[in-house]
Amino acid sequence: MRDAKLARQIDQAHPEIIWQLRLYGWLYSQIVKQQVARLEVYNGAGEVIAIEPIADDEVEQEFTRYARVIERPTTPMVPQDIVFPLSRDATRNENDCIHDILHRTSFARE
Repeated sequence: MRDAKLARQIDQAHPEIIWQLRLYGWLYSQIVKQQVARLEVYNGAGEVIAIEPIADDEVEQEFTRYARVIERPTTPMVPQDIVFPLSRDATRNENDCIHDILHRTSFARE
């Protein structure tokens, strides 16, 4: 199984590409009930890089870890000068807040 990527450095600079190929291999083995013969990436430098396959349980553990990270609750990344003025006045409605955000950012129309 081979994938093509624009990235010139696959190993240290883009470890997510290695895991992506391993996921492809794992999905293939789950559907076809047979392991892929090889995992390869054709990189932006024109090289074919072989990716070492790993055991199915290792792939499952890694992607379970990713799923836990994705499921964590996060707060929106909004500049504080927008958040604090809006949160101080409980009487304002949502449209007022949206209006203020649009007019305090570069999205504001002249």
